[in-house]
Amino acid sequence: MILVIHPKLFDKVQEVLKQRGKVRRNDENQPQPYCGLLKCGNCNMMITAEHKIKRQKNGNVHNYVYYRCSRKSKAIKCQEPWIKEKDLDQ
Repeated sequence: MILVIHPKLFDKVQEVLKQRGKVRRNDENQPQPYCGLLKCGNCNMMITAEHKIKRQKNGNVHNYVYYRCSRKSKAIKCQEPWIKEKDLDQ
């Protein structure tokens, strides 16, 4: 049995599938000011930034950026804590 699909319907389905397959990128992967400039004092690895958003029930939204050691060395287990961006600015 052969199924015949109208070209307009086929095009609509392809458009929906294309939209579903797109990866939505967030702005959190944008370059941060201190990445690439500072190194961890303990293990000498580069630092990385994490962007966090806190949404409160009353509607307030707070944005935080935390910097921490990238911990890419498998030989050294770095236990240095993260630091807030506002503390690093000081």
